[in-house]
Amino acid sequence: MKLTAKYPLTMLTLLVASFASQANGYKMVVINEDALAPIASQANASQTIELADIQRLAASKTDDEFGRKMNLCVAYTRVGAADAANACHQAVMQARYSAAGQNDQLKTLRAYAYSNRGVAKAQQFDRVGALADFQAAVALAPNDINQHNLMKLVNELNQTQPLQVALD
Repeated sequence: MKLTAKYPLTMLTLLVASFASQANGYKMVVINEDALAPIASQANASQTIELADIQRLAASKTDDEFGRKMNLCVAYTRVGAADAANACHQAVMQARYSAAGQNDQLKTLRAYAYSNRGVAKAQQFDRVGALADFQAAVALAPNDINQHNLMKLVNELNQTQPLQVALD
């Protein structure tokens, strides 16, 4: 299966979902042409999202597997589901192995997949993994979203208190 968007990236509607309380202010990208987009992009973190609703919509038919996997990544990350890591990894693998060519649009979509996976890893306190994904995203497409997530993590890492070792 090839990574293609229904429309060129300039026409593709991407929604940036920023979940301050769920993902510590990181930004995630939602593909708007998918049935999961309304759930994944709800900016109001106080709105309740049921895991069953996500799973029901995930099972529905789609012609855009990449968009579905990206939105599952965001939705699961938003609710803190254990399936978030797997969904985000699947989006990256879909982007990485099915993309034909190296044009800027495909690089940008791959970068967003890496960035979304980085957010999921950061939320699960895998800062090394998150750093690697954010760096990959910026290397592919150094746009505002990818740079924001990388700088947010770097700032968090720089503010971490060093471990204090008790000397006997």
